[in-house]
Amino acid sequence: MEKERVGSFEQLKVWQQAHALVLKVLKITPDLPSEHQESVALPMEKMAIEIPKAIAEGFKRRGPRNKAHYYNLSQTALESLRYYFILCRDLKTGLDYEDLARDADEVARMLEGLVRSMSRSDGAAAGSGAGGREGAGREGGREGGREGGREGGGRGGRRRGRGRGGDHVGDRTGEPIGDRGNDRDQEVRDDKPAPNDFEDDLVDEP
Repeated sequence: MEKERVGSFEQLKVWQQAHALVLKVLKITPDLPSEHQESVALPMEKMAIEIPKAIAEGFKRRGPRNKAHYYNLSQTALESLRYYFILCRDLKTGLDYEDLARDADEVARMLEGLVRSMSRSDGAAAGSGAGGREGAGREGGREGGREGGREGGGRGGRRRGRGRGGDHVGDRTGEPIGDRGNDRDQEVRDDKPAPNDFEDDLVDEP
């Protein structure tokens, strides 16, 4: 049975857990001492909100590197929030540190898996692109030889016909054709949506 694709960030288990953590933080911050409302409660709320917010932004981004960047921003916000938990504990504000730390650890675990998944997707895309460039290089070499023959052995034709596997194929300007193709390949790869396999797994993962 084919796995259902994720259509919204709200379906992600990691986002759901991070959102639940925000609601919990917003519920307890008003109970912090008044002298700590501006210095502790407000930035604590801000950091908590940033976690699911960055996940939502990353989900809609195209390309594994872009996605991983936003998921990593979520990780950094979570680490900042953890510090505020520690601060509240040491200030003896009455905050339930163990409960909040446990929730934060769960979100951190899932975020780490998400970032690693994007890294694997990026590596797979790079490998696929390298294979495509190699094949294009061989084809470019053969095409260059045929084109050189048609041009009657001119200097430009000889340059186009020369080159192993298309690595040094050039036109009459001397600009390497293969290099221009590589740049276009890179642009296309960066613009492709990243596979959401791990995002799919997080829909139903407890």
